[in-house]
Amino acid sequence: MKRFLTTALFLAATMTATLGFAQEKVTSPDGVTVTRPAKWENATGNDRGTFTFQEPETKSQIEVISTALLTPDVKDVFFSTFHEGLSAAGFTQENASEQTFGDRTGELTEYSFEHSGAKLVVSVFQFMMGNNAWLVVSYAGEDAADTVRKSFEEVVGSLKIQDGD
Repeated sequence: MKRFLTTALFLAATMTATLGFAQEKVTSPDGVTVTRPAKWENATGNDRGTFTFQEPETKSQIEVISTALLTPDVKDVFFSTFHEGLSAAGFTQENASEQTFGDRTGELTEYSFEHSGAKLVVSVFQFMMGNNAWLVVSYAGEDAADTVRKSFEEVVGSLKIQDGD
């Protein structure tokens, strides 16, 4: 009986620990789903994002932002306004290229910002999904950027609209 109880407690502890780090699907009020990366938490206080996740150890952040297209030119205005804001804030564009993450193809632009010996790396992936223009943006310190990049790509690849897009 003692062996059974020890085994049962071990299994329960293992399952609980695993659940704490499991990826979880999150759904917005308008039916968009995304898989939140393991060890990331929902962040609050961001009214512009459909989803905002924060990694507690590094304080890195991933935002998912969209806008409905009222006219075809809204896409270009939406994307360019975001990039202009980063440039105006002193971020330096490192590169831009077409990329595919999961089923999503779009433009990936990478920025950096240095201040007081610290470097912030920002990745911006812009694409169309359904009738909306989307931005997925990650913010990470230089030391965490490679790890955050994997989670960033997972978020982009997991985005789905309720109707299957």
